[in-house]
Amino acid sequence: MATSTTEPAVFCYHHELDQFTLLAENLPAYIDTMLTLHGLWLWDWFKVADEHGIQLNSPPLQLWLRWLNMFCTMKLEDAQSLETLIHYTTMHGVDHPAVLQAFQAYDPKDIFLAWEQHWQNIQHSQVPFSTWAVLVGETAGMGAADWVRSLWEPETAQAWTSLAQNNTLHAKGAFVSTRAYLSARCLPEQEGLVCVCNHLLQDSVAEDKLEGYTANGQLQHFRSPQIINWMRDKVNHPVDGWAILFAHSRPTAEQLIEWLSDSELHQKIATEALDIMIHRDLLPALEADAWANISDLLLASLQLVMLKKDKRRIEAVLKQLSDADSHVQ
Repeated sequence: MATSTTEPAVFCYHHELDQFTLLAENLPAYIDTMLTLHGLWLWDWFKVADEHGIQLNSPPLQLWLRWLNMFCTMKLEDAQSLETLIHYTTMHGVDHPAVLQAFQAYDPKDIFLAWEQHWQNIQHSQVPFSTWAVLVGETAGMGAADWVRSLWEPETAQAWTSLAQNNTLHAKGAFVSTRAYLSARCLPEQEGLVCVCNHLLQDSVAEDKLEGYTANGQLQHFRSPQIINWMRDKVNHPVDGWAILFAHSRPTAEQLIEWLSDSELHQKIATEALDIMIHRDLLPALEADAWANISDLLLASLQLVMLKKDKRRIEAVLKQLSDADSHVQ
């Protein structure tokens, strides 16, 4: 904000361009404008401002105001067709169970085709592929199976990644992660797991190591105990990513006991996974004797570990598991 002996004007300073853009002639005018825009902030104000400041009648801001008005007035019960339901979902997302329930009235394949048409209509407007994919995955599910299978074909994958500006390495990584998510949501579990696991193994050969966070990023959405068996001979340090993947893969009592009875590395991953499951309310419902066995293995591990942080983690887990009745089926 510029200093003045009268009413100060409000400017936006663009660091990269080393220039100022006038937003309003004074602070009250700026506040009125921002209230009208409901706090919308742009990095490139110069596209909607002139020598007199922000122009509410500029096309981008008019588009925003129309969208905002619809966002504020359209209700889920107003979405009486698949097309309007998709329009509502693009604004409100799929986090609310009522939104997902509304899609159950439609055939999954019809849902995917409607999303595909919507994407073709708006794909030039900078809507991220990953955002659109989540909407498809959560609402269409198996209805998008054939399309997801096509994403595993090299030519198709290349075509989708090239949609990102400059086709950067980050964009390719985002596509791979999104494709793995879609494989978990839209393909039969075994088929999706085979596709993702094979891809991870191919990458691990090229990189000479499979990182835990990489594996977690692509496999966590499956929530399958099969993953725990698959990763048993692939784990390495650091354990963090592997522990998160273990925690989200719904381990059985047998798997927890096997890992806590295995090498120091496997014990460490399983213990950290238990800590994660406790704090994220992911603990499985097991019989009392299983929890007693797990507690005994943790106590044995506590006597062997050397690092204080490892001891504190085991002690914290044991404390949480001490009231075994809360976990008994």
